[in-house]
Amino acid sequence: MVIQSAVGYRLFLLTLKFKIASCLPIVDERLFYMNGAFQIARKSIESDIWRSKPSSWWKIWCYILACVQHTDFKELKRGQGFFNFKEIIRIKDIGNDITYPQIDHMLRWARQASMLATRKATHGMVISVLRYNLYQDLNNYKSEVKSEDSGEVEAKQKRNESDNINKNDKNVKNVKNDKEITNVIKEFGNPDINKLVEYFPMRMQLPKEDCSQRQSRQYWNLLLKESRTGVAGVKWLIDLAYNDEFYKNNISSSKDLYYKRIKIIARKRGEHDGSKVSIDISKI
Repeated sequence: MVIQSAVGYRLFLLTLKFKIASCLPIVDERLFYMNGAFQIARKSIESDIWRSKPSSWWKIWCYILACVQHTDFKELKRGQGFFNFKEIIRIKDIGNDITYPQIDHMLRWARQASMLATRKATHGMVISVLRYNLYQDLNNYKSEVKSEDSGEVEAKQKRNESDNINKNDKNVKNVKNDKEITNVIKEFGNPDINKLVEYFPMRMQLPKEDCSQRQSRQYWNLLLKESRTGVAGVKWLIDLAYNDEFYKNNISSSKDLYYKRIKIIARKRGEHDGSKVSIDISKI
């Protein structure tokens, strides 16, 4: 009798545990991949979604950034995530005041703004955050200049230029092409190049150019030499790239702009028909 009672008691406990477990909420896998952190650029407060769109859109955008993969996982690549916004529980994860029409409207706008891409999937969609790698790399936010106003930056550039020239003069005897090297050093302080270095990431909404500083200035110099109107002409080319839905998402450096300049202008003029297009870039 004692043995039967003990067995019956154990069965009772197992049954009770099963009933309790069945009443507990199911642990959503989102709780696992939402752990960690993601980055928001300070320039985000200058973006269209921040300044001119409903505040709910920014909340939806941050939710998407938080949920996409930060590393490749199965069929999902870094910057991609599976979403089903038709589920009430998914919408409530964003906020109690968020509705499906708000999400749908935001996604349509974000696709046109080249912020993300979507494709249909079983019971939902896969969202790909464009330029995810660029904005989620902390190295792209590092800068040698911190908390300096424009006057301090200009003064620092002049001091650096002067120091570089002085160092070059001391070693001029050991350099055969001293004149050429001095010109390169002087070119580093070219104010026109400095204007383009500052304008390009601001206009293209990038934290920084996707190339080295030396390479960046080299291609800005080449573009300036081809432009009859100087800085204004190159800025015009940058604006063309930004206003083109394709190139806006595929130009991230002066090098990209230089090698794709002909096609950018051809698309603007409607002359790109698949054949070779000859355009005098010096007319910009």
